[in-house]
Amino acid sequence: MHPKNHFQKDYDFKSLCLLNPELSQFVHVAKSGRKSVDFTNGQAVYELNKALLIERSKWKNWSIPQGHLIPPIPGREDYIHHLADLLREENKNTLPKGPKLSLLDIGTGAGLVYPILAECIYGWQSIGSEIAKDSIKHATQLLQAQNNIDKRPISLRPQKKKHFILKGIIMEGERLDVSMCNPPFFSTKKASEEANALKWKKLKQQPQGANFNGSDEELWTIGGEVGFIKNYIAESTEFKHQVMWFTSLVSRKENLNVIKAQLAQAGVVKEKVIEMKHGQKQSRIICWTFLTDHQRKLWAEFRWKKN
Repeated sequence: MHPKNHFQKDYDFKSLCLLNPELSQFVHVAKSGRKSVDFTNGQAVYELNKALLIERSKWKNWSIPQGHLIPPIPGREDYIHHLADLLREENKNTLPKGPKLSLLDIGTGAGLVYPILAECIYGWQSIGSEIAKDSIKHATQLLQAQNNIDKRPISLRPQKKKHFILKGIIMEGERLDVSMCNPPFFSTKKASEEANALKWKKLKQQPQGANFNGSDEELWTIGGEVGFIKNYIAESTEFKHQVMWFTSLVSRKENLNVIKAQLAQAGVVKEKVIEMKHGQKQSRIICWTFLTDHQRKLWAEFRWKKN
């Protein structure tokens, strides 16, 4: 876990249950003697992460619709901290904070988790793009439920073209400091369902649906993770001077060689892989830019300098 992650210590379930009373029914004392929840129970996982996000962000009315991906909040926070470190390297080792910095979250989902964390931790502006109409609807309702909506540094942009990622989202002449993405993993719906069935088999339990849920748009796309990221890289060449850093999560390490080959073909100036680990789960962030060191230095001086 990133050293700045808010969730380094054991969860304070007493406080979390006060923030989200629905969590109480799922808390039990594990064999270790510590309080926990059953992580194979989708509702328990949802209520826990809802409490964690409320604690971190103070968004008391946060929710996601049933059947959508349940975001593990500590892992989501790690991605934000690693982006901050990436941008700090461009800013004379000074962490850029406040609304001068702009983030694009590709496929932001119904819960707006990355933009919410970027706002509460670093005060960044965020644009959440999303192709699923029901996710856009729910995310809009979340924003409307908050006070001072016009002053919130979060905006939504529907992606109206199914096969586009950046096109139709980044406006002409617009400058964004960093883009991020948690791409769909599977290449077909069938592959997603088979993986879920195998997970339940390993747990030696009868299938109870997807224990972390997920809509079709969140779980699978043609070509899977690699196909999505390759398309993302191809589109990024059209916005090479409008975004300082493009980034994406990569679930499987063996996918990196294919992705790096695509980056070389696209003519990126610099790439970087950031490793992440949460318990037994390992992941990584692939980062790329088309700007030279000098151009990124000028970018930081122009966009992030103090008045």
